[in-house]
Amino acid sequence: ATIYTYQGKQACFLGNANWNTDFTVNLMGTNYKVPAWSVTILPDCFTEVYSTAKINNQISIMEKLPNEADDEKEPYELKWLWRAEHPEHLKHGPVKGSVMSANKLLDQKVVTNDTSDYLWYMTRLKPRDMFSMLLSMASMLNYGARFDEVDVGIHGPVKLIGDKGSKEEVVKDLSGNKWTYKVGLEGIEEKGLQKVDSRHSSGWKTYNLPSNRLFVWYKTTFKAPLGTDPVVVDLMGLGKGTAWVNGHNIGRYWPAYLADQDGCSISCDYRGTYGSNKCLTNCGNPTQRWYHIPRSYLRDDDNLLVLFEEFGGTPLNVKFQTVSPVTICGNTYEGNALELSCQAGSLISEVRFLSFGNPKGSCGAYEKGTCEASNAASFIKKACLGKESCSIEVSENVLGPTGCHMTEKNMLAIEAVCHQQFY
Repeated sequence: ATIYTYQGKQACFLGNANWNTDFTVNLMGTNYKVPAWSVTILPDCFTEVYSTAKINNQISIMEKLPNEADDEKEPYELKWLWRAEHPEHLKHGPVKGSVMSANKLLDQKVVTNDTSDYLWYMTRLKPRDMFSMLLSMASMLNYGARFDEVDVGIHGPVKLIGDKGSKEEVVKDLSGNKWTYKVGLEGIEEKGLQKVDSRHSSGWKTYNLPSNRLFVWYKTTFKAPLGTDPVVVDLMGLGKGTAWVNGHNIGRYWPAYLADQDGCSISCDYRGTYGSNKCLTNCGNPTQRWYHIPRSYLRDDDNLLVLFEEFGGTPLNVKFQTVSPVTICGNTYEGNALELSCQAGSLISEVRFLSFGNPKGSCGAYEKGTCEASNAASFIKKACLGKESCSIEVSENVLGPTGCHMTEKNMLAIEAVCHQQFY
């Protein structure tokens, strides 16, 4: 217990640093139960107003819903166009837009000077044969001490390894070849394929849509989802690249990069010394597969999605969805108010769980305890159902006697469902 006094007033803090055992603290003749790994605040050293283990907050379980703009009988099928990305060679052999040549491999940031994330390294093996490599700055180290001295790009050795039809290996080191450098992508810097008003509409193909091809552009049009819920695009199935909606860059995607499959568990407990392996989630899945599209980017008519794929994947699984907090939960102790709120345009349509007494568990897995108020359900349903939000005063005077004989205060726990309303 820590007591602060100033000009005749005092405030108290009760801390329990034990990570698995609750303690009862007697402070000035009154007992207070302090849960494990928590802090309790008493502004007047008598009234408990806050406990880090008893936070009164709402939990929303988000659900991704299909694009309601699709016809149920005939879902809106995305029609894809595609075109390859490669350096353009001029009539006599040089590469269009190349910036320099050198008889060695140069550091990427020296050549690009932060004007682009992309740099082509190209050399000739024979007079007519060009050997190229696309290097992207994405995911490379871009912070920390002496960052400017960290080498980035291709530094070699670059070797071609073959054989003469036997076990004899032939190695040709290309590191000292004459290398030609071209900054950026033709599709972005030169043609602006990501723009809605790009003048380079020719060259897109509708046939033989490629999958698992490196350095390829895809584009399609889609209908804006109805309603006001946030919109996301599911890019699962693609490898790594960048996405634009109506010319707006919505970010780099990398769903092909998966988290480790081990380390996740159903239960999560942050008590005790923190470690990077605590409360791991999404094991074996990409860190992100849904990318937010601000509604201010969308049009009432057809919208344009453009993808630049670097690693190889397929756009056939791409779909647009809305995100809505379908399930909302809240719990708090007696003496507080519990507020529940759906997203704008949605109403509380169902109460799946409700208990005022000594309920147990957490959102999605609440359980009734040994005692509870029998009249609480009817009162709360009347106050909340059909409304966008509601506030409940948590007390036996409002919700009825619980019949619980506990040292702790009564608790109210609610799990409800939100449904969006269309007008």
